Amino acid sequence: MARQPVDKPANKIEYFIEQLVFQSRWLLVPLYIGLIVVLALFSIKFLKQVFLLSLDILTIDSVPFLVQLLELVDKIMVANLVIMVLIGGYENSVSRMSVSDTAKRIRWLGKLDTGTLKIKLSTSIVTISGVHLLKIFMTLNQYNNEQLFWYVTIHVVFVVSAILLAYLDRVTRSSDPH
Repeated sequence: MARQPVDKPANKIEYFIEQLVFQSRWLLVPLYIGLIVVLALFSIKFLKQVFLLSLDILTIDSVPFLVQLLELVDKIMVANLVIMVLIGGYENSVSRMSVSDTAKRIRWLGKLDTGTLKIKLSTSIVTISGVHLLKIFMTLNQYNNEQLFWYVTIHVVFVVSAILLAYLDRVTRSSDPH
C-alpha cells in the first residue's frame, strides 16, 4: 500500500516548528548512550559477582549458592530488559538501525512497535520479579510475614498489569483497520 503524501504546511513558521519537533527525537541519543554506559558498568558488577562466587564454590552450601545463582540470573534479565529498551526505543523513536550482517541481526529487530515493546518489557518485569520472589522464598527466615505479603502483592500487581497490557494491545490491534 502506497503512503499518502503529507500535506506541506501552510507557512514557513509552521514548517520550521514541525521540523524542530520531528528532529527533537535525536535528543534521545545521549540518553541511550547513557544506558549503554550503565549497562557496561552493570556488566562489570556482574563479572565481579561471578568471580567472587567462583572463589567460594568449594566451600559454599547449596542454598546460598542457588540464591547467588538466582541473583546472577536476575542481573542477566535486567540487562536483557535494558537492551530491549535501547534497541526498541531507538528504532521506534529515533531511527531505523542498519545492521549490515543479516546473520547477526536480532530476530525482532524492526518488528518491535511500541505496543509490543510494552508487552515485552512488562513480561520481563514479571519474570524478574518472579526470580526475585523465588530468591526470597529460598531464604524465608530472613523475612517477616508483612514483608512476604508485600513482595507477593507487588508481584501479583506486575502479573495483572502485564495481562492487562497484553489484552489492551490485542484489543487495539483488532480494532485497527491497518
